[in-house]
Amino acid sequence: MEDHEIFENVTILSLEQATVLPYLTYRLALDGANIIRMEHPVYGDPNRRVGENKLDEDRMYTYYLAINSNKKAITLDLGTPEGQEIFKKLLTELFGLQRAQIPLFWPFASARTVFAREIYSHNPLFLR
Repeated sequence: MEDHEIFENVTILSLEQATVLPYLTYRLALDGANIIRMEHPVYGDPNRRVGENKLDEDRMYTYYLAINSNKKAITLDLGTPEGQEIFKKLLTELFGLQRAQIPLFWPFASARTVFAREIYSHNPLFLR
């Protein structure tokens, strides 16, 4: 097995921002993991505007591009009931599970919401 194939059968849904978690999932993507980043549809990731705008495209600055290569991205508003239902369906479709060990990276600040506590209570192995 080649180094870039170590995580080829791993899918991670990541609600990431800032520096450490995007870098971690970037490294996992380099090793073959299927990374799906989730961002708010309006605000997105603040890192989208960090660095230089080499592509002359809004919200696609150099820092964001470098640390998010090899990842897929979706937008979803978890602050709405519709967004929460879509999120639950996404977890079930991606991982085939409703209550189990689903790999999910979710920033700790999100754990303060009622919805996040509900998700965590059913999925104790979520990384926060």
